[in-house]
Amino acid sequence: MKRWIAPALIVGAAALLGGACRDIVSPEPIPLVPRLCTLLEQCEGGDSWDCPNTVSDAFDDLPEDDRPAAYQEFLGADCLADCRNARSCRDKYPLCARNGGGCDEDADCCGFTSGIAECRGSSDGQCCAPDGAPCSTEVGCCEGDCQGGHCGDFACTLVGDPCDSHFECCTKRCDLAAEVPTCIPNTCSIIGEGCELASDCCEPAAVCELGVCSTKQCEGCDPFDPNNCCVVGGEGFCYLLLNEETACGPEDCPPEGVECGGDEDCACATADVRNLVCDDAAFPHCAQCRAAGATCNPALTEAEHGCCGSCDAATSTCSP
Repeated sequence: MKRWIAPALIVGAAALLGGACRDIVSPEPIPLVPRLCTLLEQCEGGDSWDCPNTVSDAFDDLPEDDRPAAYQEFLGADCLADCRNARSCRDKYPLCARNGGGCDEDADCCGFTSGIAECRGSSDGQCCAPDGAPCSTEVGCCEGDCQGGHCGDFACTLVGDPCDSHFECCTKRCDLAAEVPTCIPNTCSIIGEGCELASDCCEPAAVCELGVCSTKQCEGCDPFDPNNCCVVGGEGFCYLLLNEETACGPEDCPPEGVECGGDEDCACATADVRNLVCDDAAFPHCAQCRAAGATCNPALTEAEHGCCGSCDAATSTCSP
């Protein structure tokens, strides 16, 4: 399936489309066509195919007696609920071509969301089964012959079957976060593509903002990457903590947990921000106060020596 990165943010599609399928009772596909095409354009971010004419012609080409049942099947699929459902509906006959039928892109072929169909040929393409996909005398392979019920030297794992990695699935998508990981269909939106809900997005951490899948603000950062999430998020600087976690913060104002060699390393240049101290009780790190055993100067006042407790004059170390 061709993927088109959304060139514009379409606002209000959910309000326009939500629940439309449930309100349609006509046996003819006309009310569904413009709504489904609008949603597919929103989800895929571009007019990659002549959707209105293709959808209408697909139903028109069916025997007249078969049209009401076919249309009701699409209504039952709730095609307008979200992007995943819309793509699934595009993958239903007669909107897609069966094995051996003509095509321009993978999405034209029935089975493309399950990874078991592709469009091969630079012009006047033909739908076929890729390596690993099921095949038969009626379902031809893109390359070679059908052997043992599948194309090529291996059988890929079908949607809904258990998996251990993305690569074994026909769709190259395994829901590894599930209690029992299974292969999932290729109906989600990548970052930059359209969405109705966050669940439309392929990335578990993505959000649907203004109709487009986007990444959440980073919770970590890469101190060696000048384009790390701290810069993108406006926090300015990425700090590496002793526990190997990372934290965003203003430059020249280190957070707790940063390694230090002295109090000067924990000083904050930002006005009205209390300076941290270098706690060397175990592994030297910036902290709100020095723990018991840390070095301190007993000549300083209680407000100055920085101990969480008191500063022992005999040992020049902090006491509980």
